[in-house]
Amino acid sequence: MRLRPILLLCIAILVPPLDAQPRRVGILVYSGMEILDFAGPAAVFAAAGQHAKEGQRGFEILTVGRDRAPAVAMSCLDVLPDHDLSSCPKLDVLVIPGGVPRELMNDRNLLAWIAARAAKADVTLSVCTGAFVAAKAGLLDGKEATTHWAALPLLQPRFPKVKTRNERRFVDAGSIVTAAGVSSGIDAALHVVDRLENRDLAFAAARAIRHRWNSSGVAPDGLVGDAKERLRIVQRTLGVGKIEETGGPAIDVHLLLHDGTRLIDIAGPAEVYRTAREGVGYRVLTVGEKEGAVVDCSGVRIRARSGPRERRGAIVVASRGMAGVDESLSIVEKRFGREEAERTARTIEYPWHDMVAKAERIRVTREVKEQNAAMSAAFKRGDMKAVAAFYADNAVLISASGHRVEGREAVDAYWTRITDGHEWKLEVKSVEGRKGMCIQRGKSTLVRKNDDGTLREGIVEFMLVWVRGKDGRLRITMDAYW
Repeated sequence: MRLRPILLLCIAILVPPLDAQPRRVGILVYSGMEILDFAGPAAVFAAAGQHAKEGQRGFEILTVGRDRAPAVAMSCLDVLPDHDLSSCPKLDVLVIPGGVPRELMNDRNLLAWIAARAAKADVTLSVCTGAFVAAKAGLLDGKEATTHWAALPLLQPRFPKVKTRNERRFVDAGSIVTAAGVSSGIDAALHVVDRLENRDLAFAAARAIRHRWNSSGVAPDGLVGDAKERLRIVQRTLGVGKIEETGGPAIDVHLLLHDGTRLIDIAGPAEVYRTAREGVGYRVLTVGEKEGAVVDCSGVRIRARSGPRERRGAIVVASRGMAGVDESLSIVEKRFGREEAERTARTIEYPWHDMVAKAERIRVTREVKEQNAAMSAAFKRGDMKAVAAFYADNAVLISASGHRVEGREAVDAYWTRITDGHEWKLEVKSVEGRKGMCIQRGKSTLVRKNDDGTLREGIVEFMLVWVRGKDGRLRITMDAYW
């Protein structure tokens, strides 16, 4: 009997308490899943586990399949599940990648398993079209959610209880976080790390995989395609429709697999090359340095689907983290042009280079033109108070003579002085839109009546500086004229 206290003491010393053990992240793997939908969150949680400090639980990764058969990702890579549904241990985080999950949505046993595991997990994360599986399992009933922009119009009609959001890279609905398309899953996974641990660890994980984390979750402009692009994505997913010729033979892209490989290093470029020109411009091949499976740095077992090949003339993907996506898109741009590279980036929802800035400039320019039209209408009807409302409270007006008017009250008084009986014409010469602001240059012609009824015309050159306020509206903060 005296041995029992000693035994219990040894157990207490050797076995860490449950709240000190790493959080167990279970990633559902299946044939037809997108490689970055799976590899992105896996890389995030693995990096967070490696950078966890004392007092932080961190994360460990395991893969779960419907059975123990290899899951084929993008027809180029096998993922060997650690567990099947029956042997899977308790999960703290459940990840459902996207891809072509039709078989999953028709598997009642799997859907019941997902619902049961999600109920006991701290959080469930769906990526891209994985939201359809989550919805079919009942996890999104009455909740806000998002998915890939091309699939978003299909989600709410099929699952009326889901409230869709189309302006988000991820949506946190409490028990479940849904990510938009492909690369959005990385931002969503980092959000989960932030939520379960802290922001410092999330940023450390982002730096480790060389990813620019969009922590706000707001989708930037420029990453949503038009109806034609949506149709092309649907055709590619379903394997129907005519694919345009590339104008040259397909180039091989070799993904080199070895023990210790970071799957994220090859997953991002693989998505780019597979997506460019609907996959006919490049052949994505996995090349193993040895026969059989290798283990990546997070413990995931993967296997090449082709043996070593002649590498002459091929693109060999090296370890670059998500920076490899930028490089791969640049290679696509050189071969097929900027338009195709941007279309590819939109398909994987990756904010490439100045795409977001370009879209922001277009949006700001359009918004300022709308403001100009509204201001012209206010001038036409003689509503000077409405004109003054386009100016911010801290606006500054500067004339060529050095006359200076500051503040909202001064601006109101200045514009209200202009009497009725005038005509105002605006000629815009240039509009330079930037993030949160815009610089506009042009010529303004004001026609006023003299006391004797004759007309007097005054022409001034001007520069307006528009800045977006906290309410989201652009207002004039500086008006310089000469």
